[in-house]
Amino acid sequence: MPIGQDLDVESSIGDRQLLLRLLAVGERQQFCSLISASQLQLMTNTIQSGIDSLLVDVADNISRLAVILLAEKKLG
Repeated sequence: MPIGQDLDVESSIGDRQLLLRLLAVGERQQFCSLISASQLQLMTNTIQSGIDSLLVDVADNISRLAVILLAEKKLG
């Protein structure tokens, strides 16, 4: 069974037994590292999303500032 493949109703009993054996016999570290990698990817995506939002906010503020400066230049 490929790594990361979910067990579904169609999975054989042998696949389930193998998974249980691997988890019980010392593959816990690998299993935990997969969870950690998944959590790390989620955190990375969240951080990237936050950075993207900040960049949009900065671009909006620069645009507003440019409009204000142009208006002041025309009035002054």
